[in-house]
Amino acid sequence: MAWGKKEDVAIYVETLTTTDVGTLQLLRSLVVRSVRHGLGDYVGTERFYMRRVDIEALIPMDVLATRVTKLQTNGLGDEDLRAAQAFQKAVERRNAGKSDDDPFAKD
Repeated sequence: MAWGKKEDVAIYVETLTTTDVGTLQLLRSLVVRSVRHGLGDYVGTERFYMRRVDIEALIPMDVLATRVTKLQTNGLGDEDLRAAQAFQKAVERRNAGKSDDDPFAKD
């Protein structure tokens, strides 16, 4: 599904991520939640992660990484902190050459 012209999306995301609040808003919107149950488990295990393909459809990963490293994580709420951590793990997976689509990943 197309959101609009690619240039319009790029301008919107570029503008959005010029502030910490906007960067966090984008990060929160990209978090995916999965729940995994194993045989004999009484409760599921939650995993929060981001897929590089979703990030890079909106903004180059390196550009966003630069903005995320400038964020002050002190005082962030749980959701914002989880989003920043999920992004950092996505960067680590990319650097290690790992897939985002492993349903059994433990990161």
